[in-house]
Amino acid sequence: MRSATTGRFRWIEPPVNPLRWGLAFWLGLAWTAVFVILRAALTPLIGIETPFIIFTLSVAIASWWGGWRAGVVACVLGLIAADYFFVEPYYSFAVPGRDELTRMVVFTIVSGVLIGLNYSNRRRRIELGRVMRDLEAERSRLQAIVEQSPALMATVRREDMSFEHANEAYMQLLRRGNIVGKPLLEALPEAEALGYVRLLRQVMESGEAYHGKAAPYQPDPQPGEEPETRYIDFTYVPLRVADGTVNAVLGHGIDVTERVLAEEELRKAKEELEQRVEERTAELRASNESLRSFNYHVSHDLRAPLRTIVSSSKIVMEDFGEAIPAEAKEILTRQAVAAKKLGDLIDDLLRYSRLTQVELSRQQVDLSGIAESVVPEALAAHPDSAVRVEVEPGLVVRADSNLVRLVVGNLIENGVKYSPEGGTVRVGQRPDGAFFVSDEGIGIDPRYFDKIFEPFERLHTDKEFQGTGIGLANVKQVIERHCGRVWVESELGKGSTFLFTLAPERSDGEMVNLNSMVRGLI
Repeated sequence: MRSATTGRFRWIEPPVNPLRWGLAFWLGLAWTAVFVILRAALTPLIGIETPFIIFTLSVAIASWWGGWRAGVVACVLGLIAADYFFVEPYYSFAVPGRDELTRMVVFTIVSGVLIGLNYSNRRRRIELGRVMRDLEAERSRLQAIVEQSPALMATVRREDMSFEHANEAYMQLLRRGNIVGKPLLEALPEAEALGYVRLLRQVMESGEAYHGKAAPYQPDPQPGEEPETRYIDFTYVPLRVADGTVNAVLGHGIDVTERVLAEEELRKAKEELEQRVEERTAELRASNESLRSFNYHVSHDLRAPLRTIVSSSKIVMEDFGEAIPAEAKEILTRQAVAAKKLGDLIDDLLRYSRLTQVELSRQQVDLSGIAESVVPEALAAHPDSAVRVEVEPGLVVRADSNLVRLVVGNLIENGVKYSPEGGTVRVGQRPDGAFFVSDEGIGIDPRYFDKIFEPFERLHTDKEFQGTGIGLANVKQVIERHCGRVWVESELGKGSTFLFTLAPERSDGEMVNLNSMVRGLI
């Protein structure tokens, strides 16, 4: 019986059962009666000197046949029968002599030994029977698993290279009926040409498993079906007997046709995408080249008339200054200022367009040092402003130094421009890693947080605060080229804080929004 705690087989004695004792009694009595008759029949031949020897056979047979209970019954009844029928005085239960008493003790001891041996043997037989039944059940269960498995399984004997076993999935793939017991080349004539026979012999001789990947196989087509190719991942595993000799090979395979076809589709799609990326890249290069050429012509063709307007206004004012009416002088002055502003706007536009074409060169940048270097420029642009700029030391970032200088310069210059007299502009880094430039200026209405980063979007007139409306657009352009993010936190009348983050450098050195590119290609 199997133990619930250890899982091993051990003998568990059943509880006392009157029926078992009754059967044992009658079985012991029957065998004792048989041997009483037999002993009586053999008395003329063997005499009466050894009345107990024959009853040991009764005990042995009863205990072997009916268990230890029947053996005990046979032993007791044998003692009684021998004393009553074969020990003088006959047909009485008188106390035997010393010799007979010794024989009875010896008989009891021998009977006990026989009962013990038969009990142990019977227990082993019962336990062995249970083990064999469990093993048979386990074998049947494993066989059912193998038969019902979707994996392909078959074994080939080494002796005659014939199929010893093949499960349903394997035979369904071959479509050749039951191949168990058939020689390999009879069931699969193409196995030699496909190299499977060579591989099997290699595994049998070397004793090492072989793994095959996506091996093509064409099953026999059914009537009306087109031939198809299936792809199998397979393994040949050597099967060994007790002495380690390989006597068979287990073939295990998995049909990976769907995976192979999906990988082929993916490969084609990848090649197509790469082709489209190359084409789009070529188009972008051509477009950038056209834009570069356009920028050059715009810069050249527009600057010359602007210079003429400015210089003409100055010449007229210098040569005819006293003769020019005050109203005309004001017009000429406004004309020169407007021309200069238009020139500045053209410079900003060209700078904005070039930001998309500049190649990034990331390196370790001392952000604090860059901020300190642009402070004098920002203060010089607003000489009437009494603003202090505080820069947190030790700020370091990995980025393009020239582009980061543009970002920090624009943000500090904006802070100085919009801060009140005696205000403070601060440059630093928050605990979450975001860099910031804060001021104590007029603040920004939350409705315009996104709008201020668009080109030419200004919230104030030139009379209030001068500018072209390109500075923050340039900042956003640079940050996005670094795959970062820029935003503002502000309240009206309480100043503004501009924050930005920069993403880590890509391994290919190009900070490209791949998702946007793919969406543009599809």
